[in-house]
This record gives sequence, structure tokens and C-alpha cells, in this order.
Amino acid sequence: MKKLSILILTVTFLAISASAQDFDAKLKECFTLTNQKNYPMAIEACSAAIKLKPGDNRPYYYRAMAYLFTKTVSSYENAAADFKKSLEFSPKDAELHYLLGYVIAALDERETAEYELAIKSFTEAIRLNSDKNDIYYHRGEAYRKAAGNLVNFLYNKDWKTPESQAKSKNYLELAAADYQKSLAINPSLKTTSLKLGMAQMSLERYDSAVATLSEYIKNNPNEKTAYENRCYSYYGLKKYQLALADADKALELNKTSSESQAKKDSFAQTLNLLRDEIAKDMRKTSTPSKTPVKSTKKP
Repeated sequence: MKKLSILILTVTFLAISASAQDFDAKLKECFTLTNQKNYPMAIEACSAAIKLKPGDNRPYYYRAMAYLFTKTVSSYENAAADFKKSLEFSPKDAELHYLLGYVIAALDERETAEYELAIKSFTEAIRLNSDKNDIYYHRGEAYRKAAGNLVNFLYNKDWKTPESQAKSKNYLELAAADYQKSLAINPSLKTTSLKLGMAQMSLERYDSAVATLSEYIKNNPNEKTAYENRCYSYYGLKKYQLALADADKALELNKTSSESQAKKDSFAQTLNLLRDEIAKDMRKTSTPSKTPVKSTKKP
């Protein structure tokens, strides 16, 4: 009986040792394949490592990175799930909080709660002294996208309420502040000034938006979104000729855009509607009054 017990313990020990060796091998394979940019195989190796040892943080992190580098909507969603799992093991890891916020904020057409989770993650990463110099830019993006959702009936059934409007404005204010912090830290991040101009336009700070976007256009003359947002800003300032010129430039650049045809068509439809509104307002201001003007000259 004693010999049998020793035999069972020996077999168990060998099985555990073999399992540990298998895990280490799969983990190393996962890491190596990620570095080699073979992301599908890396994801497979990481998944095998997780099955062998689900209580270890490392394969979740490596698999999340492989999903992140795959750069598709579904892979970003999978990366977010793995970063959340990693945070269960390491809740005070600033990089994990940053990466979770990053993959959520990078996605368009997400629920408001998801963007708010990204904001929370970035804020925690900042509190934990993250060394990422683009963190304010990405938190600004999360604020801006959350603000857009709050006044969009597709994502918010209460989009017309004063509370929703006020919250959206507050998020835009916070987005603009974060973009400005980002520019102070890393002025070479070229998209920051574009997004700052977009936030200023949405806040109806048209003069500031025109100044920001004009500076951006000097260095990026083929960015249609910059002309689109400056067009809205000029329109808000009632500078109709300048608004029309920007609308036409944005439509011209849209034709050669690398975006899908559906996105190009949607962009053109929106700009043409805006162009019609601008032209209509121009006609109103240029039409002479039909009421005779009384002379103030004394006879």
C-alpha cells in the first residue's frame, strides 16, 4: 500500500512537471510568434497556454497584444477582453489600464458605457504614473466619442434632454483640454490638432476652431476632415464664401480618398446637404429688401 501511494505521488509529480514544461513551452512560443508578427499562430499558442494554466496572467497579456497588432474590429474587442482579464491579476499595472483604454477608444460606433470605461482606464493609468506620452490624446478621443454618442439618437434614447446635452458638452470640454495637454507634451502627434479643432467646432468655438484647423491644414493640405470641420466653423461665423470653398475642397479630396465607397458616398451626401444650406443662407443675405427704404434726408 505504501509503495502504491509513492507510485501515485511520483506519477502525479511527473504529470505536473510535464504540464509545467508544456505551459512554459507554449508561453515561449506565444511570445516568440508575437515578436515575429505571426499573430494567428501566436494567438493559438497563447490559447493553448491558457488552457494549461488559466491562473497565469502572462498568456492573456501576450494574446491581447497579438490581437491588438492584428488591427481589426473583432481583434480589438478580443484584446479588450484579455486586457480586462489581465487586470484581474494586476489591477495596479498602469500599462494594462492604458492598453485597455487604447483598444476601446480606437473603435468607432461603440456604446457610451464602453467609452466611459476607456476614460476610467486612462484616468487610472495617469494616476498610476503611466509613461505613455500619447495618453491624453487617447483619453481625449474617448471623451469626444462619448460626447458624440450622448447627442446621437442611435446610441442614446434620451439624446434630446438638457441633461444629455450638458453631459455631452462637458465631455467635449474635457476632450479639448486633453488634446491641449497632449500637444504640450508631444506636439509632433499630428492628429491631435485636428481632433482639437473638431472638438472646438462642436463646442461652437468657431474662431478657435478655424485657427486650429488652418494651422493643421498648412502641414496636412490633403486631409478632407479638416476642411469639413473648418467649413462648419466658417458657416457658424457666417463666412459663407469661405465655407463653400472648404466644402468644395473636402468633396474634391473625398473622390480620391482610400476609404470604402460607402463611407465616401455618406461623406459626399452630408457635405452636399451642408453646401445647399450655405448657398440658401447666402441667397437670403444677398437678396435686397422689398420694403422701400425711407429717406432720412430732409427736404
